[in-house]
Amino acid sequence: SMCKYIIRVAMKHLIVFLLCCCSLLVYAQEKREEVAVSDSILLQEVMVKADKKLITLKSDRYVVDATQIRNGKNTLKEVLRDVPGVIVNKENVSIIGKGGLKVMINGRLKQIPDNQISNLLSSYSASEIKKIEVIYHTGAEYDASGNFGILNIILDKPKENFVGGDVSNSFTVSDNVSNETGLNLKYNRKRFTSVLSVGYNHVNEYGWQTNEYYYTNIRRDSRSETWDKQREWRAHLGMDYTLDSRSVISVDASFSDNHGRNHGTDHIFSHLLDASGEKQLSTFRQKQPQRNWNASVYIDRKWSDKANSQLIVDYYNQRKEVDYRFTSDLYDALDNILVEDNYHFLNQEWRHMRGVSFAFDQSFHLPSQYMLKMGTKGSFSSIVNESMYDYTNMDTQDNHFDYDEDCLAAYVVLTHTFFGCLDMRLGGRYEYTFTQGVSDYVQKEDDNYGRLFPDMRLSYRFRETNQLELAYIGSIIRPWMSYLNPFRLYSSPYVAREGTPTLRPSYFNKVELSYQKSFSKGFARLNAAYSASNDQIAEVLKMTADGTSLYKWENAYEQKSLQLGYMLNWSLFRWMKATLIGSFTHNDPKMIKGFEGRVNKNTQYSQMMQLSFIFDKQQRFTGSLFGSVVTPRKTPFEKLDAYGFLRGGLNYSLLDGKLGVGLYMYNIIPISPTGTYYSNDGMTTRYKDHTFRTSVSLSLSYSFGKQIREKAKVHSSTGVTGRFSGK
Repeated sequence: SMCKYIIRVAMKHLIVFLLCCCSLLVYAQEKREEVAVSDSILLQEVMVKADKKLITLKSDRYVVDATQIRNGKNTLKEVLRDVPGVIVNKENVSIIGKGGLKVMINGRLKQIPDNQISNLLSSYSASEIKKIEVIYHTGAEYDASGNFGILNIILDKPKENFVGGDVSNSFTVSDNVSNETGLNLKYNRKRFTSVLSVGYNHVNEYGWQTNEYYYTNIRRDSRSETWDKQREWRAHLGMDYTLDSRSVISVDASFSDNHGRNHGTDHIFSHLLDASGEKQLSTFRQKQPQRNWNASVYIDRKWSDKANSQLIVDYYNQRKEVDYRFTSDLYDALDNILVEDNYHFLNQEWRHMRGVSFAFDQSFHLPSQYMLKMGTKGSFSSIVNESMYDYTNMDTQDNHFDYDEDCLAAYVVLTHTFFGCLDMRLGGRYEYTFTQGVSDYVQKEDDNYGRLFPDMRLSYRFRETNQLELAYIGSIIRPWMSYLNPFRLYSSPYVAREGTPTLRPSYFNKVELSYQKSFSKGFARLNAAYSASNDQIAEVLKMTADGTSLYKWENAYEQKSLQLGYMLNWSLFRWMKATLIGSFTHNDPKMIKGFEGRVNKNTQYSQMMQLSFIFDKQQRFTGSLFGSVVTPRKTPFEKLDAYGFLRGGLNYSLLDGKLGVGLYMYNIIPISPTGTYYSNDGMTTRYKDHTFRTSVSLSLSYSFGKQIREKAKVHSSTGVTGRFSGK
């Protein structure tokens, strides 16, 4: 019956999508003459496109031509899966070798919380994306938040006087069937451009995890199974209006409404010192509805060829609710029930985060070819948490926590080129942060802090294709607002998590030496970096007096690191290109007084390889194969064992690029990451995650549109003026 249900749901969505495609094909056939003309033009464009480079290296970034990898994909987040050096999973997007991520749209930095980045990237249609810039050298004009990288998304503007769009759908089959549908509409008329994208995502997932908890007098083995369902609506609207040749104003808004729910079972077997044991069978159900709003206004004014100003204002709003129900029964080793309903509770949590930010940037060309950039930034955020327990026989407590964080910043950067080959960059950024947290049980005093973060860079270009660069940057890593929440949230009577309202920010300083070279078939980049940070924030495992495993965020250690990295892009053949990215990191942590760590100095290595295939000269049939391997990763409180993953896909375009078909396979070799948490008092927890399942996805997309033709205006004076002009 389950197989019939899966087939019925898949066929229903497939029929709806094929009907949409058929209707669009009928429309295209009615315009046969116009299509015949445009076919010859498109053929010429494709022939040129086949010779384009997929990746281009610049001084501080590499640029990926998204038009070569977007066919058959629905969202920007799916396109990012094929961008070398970018790691995409269900909830997060990251850049290899970077501890954080920022996003820019057409060069405009989005000032939104980190936990909203994934939703933002999912709100853009794949057909909107023209280029993706991976910026690894960030400066004072961007931000001072940690060792981060930037994804600059360059959107593909519609043709002039054009109306059209695309419709897309994808089916993913693993243990269950998931579906994602999207519609993207584009409009351009003279100086006005608008893009509207809407989508629906239906995800069903299954996974399980095993844990082994080692205490002084007891060992617990558990197996947790989870069935997860996600239903999400999303929409994105972007509008640009060119006021004149020097001024542009843009409005951008996105919305997502996610209705997530999951349920599962947890089998726990406790081994006592006297060789006896007991079993606990528990069930849980959880609902997590969440809504996100993001809106921004952008104004760009070019005063002259030597002066430019930009203003951007962002607003973000997130509401999340959690309804968590837990019950359990206790059995002996022979499966005889000892206590029925021995633990139970209902936890309801409400979280509301909102804020507004602005950035005002100016650039000036000074005499003697100097460039001056300066600007200010401000962000004002607040979060409200409420937690209430009901129907419980555990020692729990209700709580209410308010947290406000305001940040003001200013920066100055001066750049100049000496002798045509020596580039100098000298600047700094000062940030001052105001924080305040109030709880029913914990009062967090006002904690205000400020610091100057330097930004210095010197690069030398020689032989036209070589560049050697030395850079020094300082930054800050602020604790996430959820890390400060003092609530103790239970997932079972034996496992809980808790924040620390007195967390301090961590300061980070890095010196980096890099060398890059371009050649006819690709490029290579090498880098070596030394960094030092204090007050590193870690999730520390503690065992409470009642035997609960408590995970708590703390400022736990300082660390010095040496990192060596490389990136190689090479066209092996005309039809195959390879990209290799690797990093070697040696860490030397030092524990802060009051904490004990099992791990001292440690070394880890990661390697990523991506092969891109072009099977025909017109570049209609393409493919990719992506693999990654990571050696054991260690911190003073956790060890993640070695793991790797492999995925690949094929893309084919029909009807002169209007119809795209994609077939992808994720986790070709199923992986089960394993690791160990080390407790502050010598206890350990061993885990194994089985949620990364093999899946196959089929994607279809169809593009449509036409030029808007203006009727020629015939004036009554045409005949008279024609005679006088001699016509």
